[in-house]
Amino acid sequence: LRVIGVTDFSAPSTVVLQPREVTFSGEGLETGDSVFFVASTSEKCTPSDGLGGEQFVTIPPGGSNGSVTFTFARGTGQLGYQLCYRFQSLGLTRRYTGRTIDVFAITSPGVSISVIFEPTFISFGGPGVAEGDQAF
Repeated sequence: LRVIGVTDFSAPSTVVLQPREVTFSGEGLETGDSVFFVASTSEKCTPSDGLGGEQFVTIPPGGSNGSVTFTFARGTGQLGYQLCYRFQSLGLTRRYTGRTIDVFAITSPGVSISVIFEPTFISFGGPGVAEGDQAF
């Protein structure tokens, strides 16, 4: 019996439009396999260009881990995208519901007009925006 699968990956979060390297490890991972993310509400494990597309894996000889780089498109800010891994040689795609990535994005400034020399309070919202974050 040969047990294969992704056991860990390194990128619990990223920001829209910022390239993010994702490293992962496991058993039975091979060069030519691919990895991608899907929304938790998606019924199928199908790659999407907006979610960084399908990235092909290179595993060093004798290795059990690899890395790929994803860039999530504008409008894809959401928490909990799920990892899908395609074992190319087996023709098998596995969805890992417990392996997720959060894609942070600013989607709502709370004010759109400011008066010169007057203090203005601006609030921001969006996936991953939290108290204590800073805007520059």
